[in-house]
Amino acid sequence: MQSYPDEFFAVILPFQELFSKSVFVHVKVLLSGAILAPGKRTVSAVLRIMGLSEEKRFHKYHRVLSLVEWRVLAAARILLLLLLACFLPVGEIIIGIDETLKPKFYNV
Repeated sequence: MQSYPDEFFAVILPFQELFSKSVFVHVKVLLSGAILAPGKRTVSAVLRIMGLSEEKRFHKYHRVLSLVEWRVLAAARILLLLLLACFLPVGEIIIGIDETLKPKFYNV
């Protein structure tokens, strides 16, 4: 079983609600390996850097990225709240929006 520093858990634990308990075990390995892996961050490179290159059930790590249903908006909200807590002082937050921007549509 891998051990992780407390700072790692402070960042990753808010995302735990997005995954089942069994999948979250693999998410922790993939995330920490992606942070540590030099070069391309493939699942194989992540497993290698985490000392799991001989893992017999490596396909479960691939499934986290390919088959697990992602709740993108929920993950984005958690990430935004973590970033706001980290970078902004306590108090009011003022956000400016430029309504003059409009999306580009391309004819195909």
